[in-house]
Amino acid sequence: MKVDAISKISYYNVRNSFKKNKMNNPKPSVIGRNLTTPTLNQLKAYSKISFKGKEEVLNFINETEKLTKVKDDFSGKTSVEDIKKVFASNPNDLEAFLLEERDIPILNLSNSKQIEAFAEILGEKSPEVFAKAAIMQDKNGRTSVYCAEAPEINALKEALGDRAPEIFASVLTIQSKDDNTTPLHYASANKIIALKEALGDRAPEIFASVLLIQDKYKKTPLHYADADRIIAFKEALGDKALETFANVLTIKDNNGDTPIHCAGMYEINAYKKVLGEDTEKIFQKVLLIKNNEGLLPIYPRFFICDINKLEVLIEVAPDATRKALAQKNGNETYLDYWKDKLK
Repeated sequence: MKVDAISKISYYNVRNSFKKNKMNNPKPSVIGRNLTTPTLNQLKAYSKISFKGKEEVLNFINETEKLTKVKDDFSGKTSVEDIKKVFASNPNDLEAFLLEERDIPILNLSNSKQIEAFAEILGEKSPEVFAKAAIMQDKNGRTSVYCAEAPEINALKEALGDRAPEIFASVLTIQSKDDNTTPLHYASANKIIALKEALGDRAPEIFASVLLIQDKYKKTPLHYADADRIIAFKEALGDKALETFANVLTIKDNNGDTPIHCAGMYEINAYKKVLGEDTEKIFQKVLLIKNNEGLLPIYPRFFICDINKLEVLIEVAPDATRKALAQKNGNETYLDYWKDKLK
């Protein structure tokens, strides 16, 4: 709370004014600098009478109420103009605001324009403050990076300056408390690319590590990935893409399903773009992995009976697919499930 506006006002002058007007004198509180001053509510009461320095008190009340409103009602809709009006004259107030312990930290609620405004006000202190704020978690263990989309990731990168790779590397491994997901489990393709840029040269190493992390259902980010996200992960992984995908594609979730069990036609095509000439070799292994029901990824249920998906598999990994089709499930082969639909 600011005290500059009332530091020149004598508490005793105010108290005497109260006595003169036969009003009860509330017990004062101590606010900063060991300066004995009234609380804000007491100041409001004082402002109803005349005393030396009343104009300063009124200004102080107005400023404090603006600060309180921005703090208490802060959301993604809070305007940049209001943020600057409240904090521009005192960056220390903004630092305290960003680092305040809350159920939902301020950065988790902030959009890219607000983040840019915070960084502008903080100036040279921006990397230091944002490094602390970025690792703060809400009650479910989610950080600002978990909640952010690509524009916010880009704004955080600029606010963190040279510390961006270090901080992003740290927060990407933080799993939420409710479902153990990382920021990559549900990340959009645009967010993945923004995170890659924020991590710089560390991107392949960090992405390779995080893609192995399983949530409470034992699913990796690839279990949830659509085709666009698969290609974005490839770009982020750089020369680690082939090795990482080859490992992650064999990981089973609680149902024993691998990312290939979960993949559709478009995802299979995307995996082909990632694996390149090694697609056949890797699919020779992953297409023979059974889930908890003893079913291979080639089983019709995993394709929602869409013959196009099987045809894509035959196109991208013909030998591996034919080998899988020849496998038996009970008394029937997997080819028996499909023979009436194959051309």
